Amino acid sequence: MQHLIEAVEQALEQQNWYAALALALTLPDICGWLEQPQRKTGERYKEWFKKYMPEYYSESLNFPLDSLTNNVEATHINKPFLTAEDFYALRCAYLHSGSDDISSQARTVLDKFCFVAPRKHGGAHCNKVIKDKHHTLQLQVDIFCGEICHGVKLWEKKAIIKDGVRERLTKELMKIYPLGVF
Repeated sequence: MQHLIEAVEQALEQQNWYAALALALTLPDICGWLEQPQRKTGERYKEWFKKYMPEYYSESLNFPLDSLTNNVEATHINKPFLTAEDFYALRCAYLHSGSDDISSQARTVLDKFCFVAPRKHGGAHCNKVIKDKHHTLQLQVDIFCGEICHGVKLWEKKAIIKDGVRERLTKELMKIYPLGVF
């Protein structure tokens, strides 16, 4: 997996945002197949997101004492602003049609994504914009791709010990060889 993570990082360094995004969105597919090849793509993809990405895409909400039940502890919940369904819808929209509009996909909280290139000073990541009842999530492409790569690294540490994963990773994952090495 390291060679694929490095390819995303190289694309980011070269400011090849579209290539970086396409490969980054493909990585959870590859992880899911390596770990559970018998499952359907969408199921694997969403499950991967739920395990390795929610910390980046949910806000922590604390509610004070519940006066109705006299609960003395505050209620704490994590409210996602990017769900596994929306993440998968983005993957499908971008990889299948080059689109950032997920309104025709099965989704939960968003209608569209807006990716921005990094700026020299400051950033614009995880901004939710609501305009005419349409929910758009603005993401900075380098940060988003980096978060996916970080999730892949976490996945690899856990999954490599599972039955068949190491074998599929070494024997079945495509590699590009230098001329004359194969």
